[in-house]
Amino acid sequence: STGLDHQFGKYQKVRCENQLSEDSGFGQNIQPFLNPKKTYEYKYEGLVRVGRELPDLVESAVKIKCILKITGDSPKAFVLQISNVEFEDLNGVPGKRDFTRSEKLSKRLSAEFGQPIVFEYHKGNIVDIRTDPGVSNTAVNIVKGMLGFLQVTVKTTQSFYELVELGIHGVCQSSYTIEEDSTAKELQVTQVVDTNKCQQPAAVYRGMALALEDKLSKQRGESVASTVKYTYTLKSMPDGGLITKAYAQERQYFSPFNVKGGNFRMLAFRDIELLKVSDTAEKIMTGPLHSRGNLIYRTSKDLNPIPVILDFISRLAQANMYHVDSATSTEILELIQLLRMVTLEDLEQLWKEVSGNNEHRRWFLDLVVEVSDERILKFLDSRFKEKDLTANEAGQALVVAFNHVTAEPVSVALAQEFLTSPFSKSHPLLWNTVVLAYGSLLYRYCVYTDPCPITLVQPLLDMATTALEKKSEEDMILVLKALGNAAHPSSIKTLIRFLPGYSNGAEKLPTRVQGAAVHAFRLLAGRNPHTVQDIVLNLFVQRSLPAEVRMLACMVLLETKPSMALVSVVTETLLEETDMQVASFSYSLLRGFAKSRTPDNHHLSTACSIAIKILGHKLGHLSYRYSKSLHFDWFHDDFLFGTSADVYMLQNESVIPTKFMLKSKIHAIGRILQFLEIGVRADGLKELFTEKIPQLKKDLGITDLSTLLKILSDWQNPPKDKPLLTAYARVFGQEAFLMGVKGDFIQSLIQSLSPSAGKESKVWEMIQNVKRGFSWHWTKPHLVYEARFIQPTCLGLPVEISKYYSIINAVTCGTELKTKVAVRMPWAFGMKVNPKEQKYEMNWTPRKMVTNIFSVNSNVYSILRNIEDQSSSKLTPMMPEKLKTLMGLPLRMLPTSRDSSQTAESDLKFRHCTGAKFYGTSLCMEGEAEREHYHHEYPLYYFLGHTHFSFHLEPAKDTETIEKIKIEISGGEKHTTGAIEMMALSGRVFENTRIENTSCEDCNVSSPLPEYQDLFASPQPVVTVKAFGVRPQSKPIGYEGVAFYLPTGQKANLEMIVSEVGEETSWKMCANANVDNSRSSGKVHLRWGAECQAYDVSMRVSTASESETKPSINTRINWGSLPSVFTKIAQGMQEYVPGVSYILGFNQKYENNPERQASVSFVASSPDTFDIRVKLPE
Repeated sequence: STGLDHQFGKYQKVRCENQLSEDSGFGQNIQPFLNPKKTYEYKYEGLVRVGRELPDLVESAVKIKCILKITGDSPKAFVLQISNVEFEDLNGVPGKRDFTRSEKLSKRLSAEFGQPIVFEYHKGNIVDIRTDPGVSNTAVNIVKGMLGFLQVTVKTTQSFYELVELGIHGVCQSSYTIEEDSTAKELQVTQVVDTNKCQQPAAVYRGMALALEDKLSKQRGESVASTVKYTYTLKSMPDGGLITKAYAQERQYFSPFNVKGGNFRMLAFRDIELLKVSDTAEKIMTGPLHSRGNLIYRTSKDLNPIPVILDFISRLAQANMYHVDSATSTEILELIQLLRMVTLEDLEQLWKEVSGNNEHRRWFLDLVVEVSDERILKFLDSRFKEKDLTANEAGQALVVAFNHVTAEPVSVALAQEFLTSPFSKSHPLLWNTVVLAYGSLLYRYCVYTDPCPITLVQPLLDMATTALEKKSEEDMILVLKALGNAAHPSSIKTLIRFLPGYSNGAEKLPTRVQGAAVHAFRLLAGRNPHTVQDIVLNLFVQRSLPAEVRMLACMVLLETKPSMALVSVVTETLLEETDMQVASFSYSLLRGFAKSRTPDNHHLSTACSIAIKILGHKLGHLSYRYSKSLHFDWFHDDFLFGTSADVYMLQNESVIPTKFMLKSKIHAIGRILQFLEIGVRADGLKELFTEKIPQLKKDLGITDLSTLLKILSDWQNPPKDKPLLTAYARVFGQEAFLMGVKGDFIQSLIQSLSPSAGKESKVWEMIQNVKRGFSWHWTKPHLVYEARFIQPTCLGLPVEISKYYSIINAVTCGTELKTKVAVRMPWAFGMKVNPKEQKYEMNWTPRKMVTNIFSVNSNVYSILRNIEDQSSSKLTPMMPEKLKTLMGLPLRMLPTSRDSSQTAESDLKFRHCTGAKFYGTSLCMEGEAEREHYHHEYPLYYFLGHTHFSFHLEPAKDTETIEKIKIEISGGEKHTTGAIEMMALSGRVFENTRIENTSCEDCNVSSPLPEYQDLFASPQPVVTVKAFGVRPQSKPIGYEGVAFYLPTGQKANLEMIVSEVGEETSWKMCANANVDNSRSSGKVHLRWGAECQAYDVSMRVSTASESETKPSINTRINWGSLPSVFTKIAQGMQEYVPGVSYILGFNQKYENNPERQASVSFVASSPDTFDIRVKLPE
């Protein structure tokens, strides 16, 4: 047996073919060996290049050169000495730029390689590597890449064989071929390693535990692919085979999409050649050494405290104090990386420095949670014990820390201590966060640990038992949601204790608790689908259970991706279903999955399509009065990317929805990320209304709506024992937020807003703050998502694919008599408030420069940096300049030749501005994109090039200078001269409208109003708004508007006039709305243009009743002259009307309809249905 067989006895040879000829001249002992009495000197050169492998694109590359000297220390131990280390780098177009030497990194590596390195070697296998403890993991991994050329298994009896063996990429499948050169007495050994078939891969996935693997998506393509090939030359020696040459070539192809649709390429070479062999002169002395393992690559966790963190925090806090500074967004990522490099003691010291400054304190707490290992848990544990955090700060920090910390045994053990911390129970919302977050951490730990110890979930199981014994509804729901987050297989026995039919007395539990227990099986469905299917299917077929429980059971069942047989059981059950809520919801679920196009639903979609055809005649007509589910999704094979969204509305016997849920998923790179889910329950509110209005359990009428409003207005004693509303949020599939709104909170809010509220109310405090003047702002930096894939190369240098998504949320506001504070707007403003006279004035100063509101800039860069010399970092666009031709582009990149235009350049540039000349400002939207290299063929090239898109404000061109923008608002009974003139104008404009009469008998005929002189004594208080641009030596320009209310008997009129103010202008817009309570009708009339005479449109809404059982609502729109743009829009929409109406279930016929009039009528044809009739002119 070989040394590998001895070390890994379970790995067996897969197959072998052919045999070397017995007269080849090679002895039976050709196994690689090193003589412990000799010294071997090798020349080593390694190269890593990252780019597109195209001659006109920029690449990054690093090169390592050195001399390796291997000296025997004992029969199986050898000392490695590395000298003449040179580290070179390249950032540019290959062939047009040369490698340059990195002096600092060369010195750093020389210093680390100068330490003693000892390795054990036997029959072609490196068993252990030992170094000085001070040697970094990075240097050790490079050494592993150097020594990898000695790791080879040679079988003299076969010319082709396959093995599972150890290497720098892990324990992977290797295929060997052997060729002999009898003349030179050498063997050529070729080894190909399949890194996709590794039993113990060295590649590391981080941040992907909550992203479920999608095997069907992986069958359509991969985002990462690699090939590794080693070639060895062994010379026959008396003691075995001596490796004289070793060459390695590795290619890794990676893309954010499908590698078949264009990719980036990493090319690694390693070339080793024997220079000489000599006798060992003297033994090399080594001190105490530390074992660094075998050849398998190990990820680095080197720590170095960085004192510049405080300066970073100070600059970030200052730059983002009153607005979001996009220039600092990348610095946030740098600060996170620095925080990950400090020790726990450094974190404590930093806390002492920043805790006294509110700005620095908040920034530190928001970012230190991204340390993501046991240090952050120990730090937060100290804060909980010292109680120097508020409950709000603790909750925000803990929920992020628990969900971002690396799931390791020590982290789970530390997190468990928070469940017994007194401070955790000091606030209900904080306690909810602790329990839910612990369940999330446990789930991520169990993803990579099988079997997952039951001791970890035992605290939650004990909490569930205690809550069940106490019959505490809130505690039961909380722990059930935490168990749902953890999805531990051992929790199934506890969960079914809350389900009717599985436990005595469970049917007496509140429906809300039973539903939470069913919901807890959602993540368990991915780990134990068959058990979950048996449980939820049994619940679904029990017609005696509450409708909500059965609907949730059906939802969970379909999330387990059931077989055709199980979908058939659901179909047969629905054919005999009598509960329309369950039938409607289940049918809509099946219909949504039947239309799904994402890979994970491929087989389920087929089964559901058949079910829909069977159930359509019975359930296809059910309206939105019943429980519904809506599903939307799309997926693109070339991108391996898609999204999906689901909307659930659950109802019981009442017309008021019991539960509303909205969730979204992202499908990318063979993973499914359950991005966000939000839900609201209204059990308490529903019970409150149904007690007062029993008929709400069946139907809802007009009188019931008025009763609902009366209940709310007379609400004095809301229930306090249960929440009226409950809201929750799930992030990445884990429930992270749970809050209930109880009656006492609503009551206190109503009391604070009531006129009788005293000086103790919050409203009074806010009023006093406004009087004194106040300023408040808030920022929240957050690393939303971080995913890393680290794979070693044959050189020991890793290739890392990282995806970071960070945001800064900001809220800024301020009021003072005269101040300059940005309120999410790029202007400074001042405000004058006179509540007594109901006058308000604001003044803005327009910006004199371009101000970005929203902008996106993207490009693909070739980056080269090292930690020893950060100032020498190189960042060059991969497409450095616009290419005019495609000369030199290899034809093998062309997937087709049918369309030569597909190699053309794709440049896009546009700019659109909408000017507000009165205010000296223009709002502009501009974009620019430059693309090359078959952008129509390869999705990756959509992003390979410069992209710019922005919304920004800029000074208006060709207009007079605007000194300031002035807005005045006045109200009350005191009318200005302008208001009186506008009311007179309104009387003239709408006089004909008020006295118009038509042949329609059911139309409301209004009598003319009195002369406008008589109106001035009766109108309700007038509101006047002026928005002017003030010019230096001219009259102000802008707009003036006035609104007034005219009640007359059973009628109420609201009129509004907006006019343009300036020299030689007559543009005005007049609007009139009136409601006739005696005839249950209302009308809105709008005119605009010169003196409100150019264009007009009106709309009338009325109610009528064809009989006592068929009430109706009629809507009619009339128009006169309209701008041409309206005609163009209508003509564009007209061709879609027949198709859309057909899809919506309308039948259509042609009639001689009135011109310039459209009407819609709704007629209640039965208690459950209504008819819609639409009339449109051509």
